[in-house]
Amino acid sequence: PIEALSAAVIEAHATGVPCPRCAGSLDVVEHTALIHDGVRLRETKLRCRQCGSLRSLWFKIVGNNSN
Repeated sequence: PIEALSAAVIEAHATGVPCPRCAGSLDVVEHTALIHDGVRLRETKLRCRQCGSLRSLWFKIVGNNSN
């Protein structure tokens, strides 16, 4: 997973990553929080505005802030 200091920066980071298929812009479809073995994880499900392809990016919250 990509390290993030807080959940507040995840969507901005995820939408700043280009589509791996066409380099188009991505929109967040879903942002899910979960804890696995005590590690705070976030999954962002994204859809490309241009080609419609779907992908997920995973983030790990590494800051002390829980938002």
